[in-house]
Amino acid sequence: MEDSLEKAAEPTPNIWKYGVVIAIGWTLFVAISIFWNLSLKRSEIERSAIIQAEAAWQKDIVYRRWNASHGGVYVPVTEETPANPYLEVPNRDIQFPDGRLLTLINPAYMIRQVNELGIEAFDIWEHITSLKPIRPENRPDQWEINALQEFERNVSEVSSIVILNNEKRLRFMRPLETEKGCLKCHEKQGYKLGSIRGGISVSVPMTPLEDIARKATYAMLSGHFVFWLLGLLGLYFSISRLSLHFHERAKLLSEREKIIEELRDALSNIKVLGGLIPICANCKDIREDDGYWKQLEDYLLTHSQVVFTHSICPKCAKKLYPDLD
Repeated sequence: MEDSLEKAAEPTPNIWKYGVVIAIGWTLFVAISIFWNLSLKRSEIERSAIIQAEAAWQKDIVYRRWNASHGGVYVPVTEETPANPYLEVPNRDIQFPDGRLLTLINPAYMIRQVNELGIEAFDIWEHITSLKPIRPENRPDQWEINALQEFERNVSEVSSIVILNNEKRLRFMRPLETEKGCLKCHEKQGYKLGSIRGGISVSVPMTPLEDIARKATYAMLSGHFVFWLLGLLGLYFSISRLSLHFHERAKLLSEREKIIEELRDALSNIKVLGGLIPICANCKDIREDDGYWKQLEDYLLTHSQVVFTHSICPKCAKKLYPDLD
């Protein structure tokens, strides 16, 4: 019974306090998920820019090899395509019988003109450069110098996001190896087959990619918000049900405790007579511990909860009141 009273006296747990802790933990989990996804988005943006830069670099390599495989191509001399003063090869310029003048376009010249068209169409800048350029305009800037120096230490690729002309752009560069068709113009510079003679630098704008990623980010944030809100609502209803359960349980325990207390009071009021009681064999008086004698009725009234009501049994009634029989 004592164990029952102790259990009944246990305080009802504050389930809402635990609910707040769980809600904070849930919010932290969703926040971590958001930061992780934002980090992935940033990596995806940079990777997308690198893929564009790689595609531009590979396109230049294909053009360069095609041109070199033909020993250069002849095109009409125009204001946009003058003869290359740095190309010192036989028959650089030829003239048709009708008077048209053609000039030989080497791979670097061809790629440079293709890249100029790419800047207008796609805002992708490409630059063929070297630490020993023949054409002064091909001199590398400081970022390209650092990349070219990395190539000399066997680094195969350099890329970074920079602010260029007040615009956020990805800069990407890979080396150019000296191939057989390159020796025609660059052997005199000391380059040998397979040696690194420069590189192609590509610059990709980040703003269009970030605009696309921003829309995806808004969708991701909206999804996380709904997910977080649904989690809190589910937690609220679960805590409400648990709180109601504990409230009803506390009410039942309180009622149980009240009943137990009433039973305890009742038990405490019950007096049980026991042991040897000295009683007179004739008059039935009982001797107290102090030596005094009491009638049986008085003794029971004192030592128990018995209440007497007097009556006459048939035997005594016949003896005392024979006329009534």
